[in-house]
Amino acid sequence: MNDDDTLSVKRCYIKDENIELPEKIGNMTVKSIEGYGSFEYADNIKSITIPKTFTDLDSSPFVYCNKLESMCIHEDNPNYTSVDGVVYNKDITEFVYCPKGKTGTYVMPNSVERLNSFSGNSLDEIVLSEKIQEIPEFTFWGSKFKKLKLPMSLKKIGSYAFAYSFDLESIELPENLTTIDYCAFANCTALKSIVIPEKVDSIQSMALDGCQNLTSVTVLNPNVDLTESYIGRFSDAYVGYTMDWTEPQVTMYGYKNSTAEQYANLYDNITFVAIDSVRGDTNGDGVADIADSLMISRYDAGLITLDDAQVTVSDVNGDGNADIADALKIARFDAGL
Repeated sequence: MNDDDTLSVKRCYIKDENIELPEKIGNMTVKSIEGYGSFEYADNIKSITIPKTFTDLDSSPFVYCNKLESMCIHEDNPNYTSVDGVVYNKDITEFVYCPKGKTGTYVMPNSVERLNSFSGNSLDEIVLSEKIQEIPEFTFWGSKFKKLKLPMSLKKIGSYAFAYSFDLESIELPENLTTIDYCAFANCTALKSIVIPEKVDSIQSMALDGCQNLTSVTVLNPNVDLTESYIGRFSDAYVGYTMDWTEPQVTMYGYKNSTAEQYANLYDNITFVAIDSVRGDTNGDGVADIADSLMISRYDAGLITLDDAQVTVSDVNGDGNADIADALKIARFDAGL
């Protein structure tokens, strides 16, 4: 019983798949669910109906409800509503909770301006509202989606926002993003590539720590501090979560004399490629011509060696090799063919 003579649900032991919570028990109004994991014993639950009397609701009671697919809010509830089984505040400007068992692609209403936790969700893909400016800390912690396109409105990614999202393979960061906070993508072990936009001026400590399959990083701000970003690195903080850590071979693309180049030069497993270089300009004289074609031909024949950056810039056909096919393509270009 609460101080105002109302009731709160403290613990649920119901084993049914579909639960409809009561408005009243006896003559007393039920107004909320209290307690982290208070529904942990209702582990078969697939749907919950919330009555109009509930005035306080968040995600914490349902953290162990892995089969929960849908929540339905009574249409007369003054504070909350549901859209496709997902809970929002009444005017659909704030996301409240997505059931952990919901799958497939979810498109968020474009009126939403603020996020709460999507942590541990089972969605394959999420399309966020174009009004979201910040992804708060821990929002997508441990999520199972494979790809995510972030809205152009986004300016900040909070601490641990995507940490331990082991299935995340690709993410498109918007050009208006300015801040990537502490451990934002830590241990996203499936992430293969990322482009850090030009307006990003703050990448906090261990933001990309433990991303062991991250092999392509493009940095468009020549002055952003990457010192503690942990790109291509693994900290002791995550021993036990990634026991099979293998140091990735990373290609870092950035501007000449940039902080990206400085960072890459610190580590043997990171190769820097200048994005202001001319593709096919193996000898670095600013043009791709017959001299470069001959140089690649000699490399392909085993007569000379090229460093990793030269091999990358020489691969004009994009097959991952610098060989006679690239040499012929450059020669034809130089000849105007």
